[in-house]
Amino acid sequence: MSSLIIFSNQTEVALAMDTLGSTADGRPFTFTSKFFPVPHLGGVICATGLAEFAADWFAHVNGRMVVTDFVNLNEWAPRY
Repeated sequence: MSSLIIFSNQTEVALAMDTLGSTADGRPFTFTSKFFPVPHLGGVICATGLAEFAADWFAHVNGRMVVTDFVNLNEWAPRY
């Protein structure tokens, strides 16, 4: 199970996420990144669960989509 912790106030946001990857039956097997900064959209892409899905989605958004912000991304996301 992944852990995503978000703290925010009027001037800042702090994110923390575990880096442990596990097999389907829950055995630990690797460490991985599960959130990716997207400064041109003003945020991050993060995922709990399958880190490979988040990495693939980040690559798609970052390299193959023309969107202006996360609201615009949200409009396109269901098509992909």
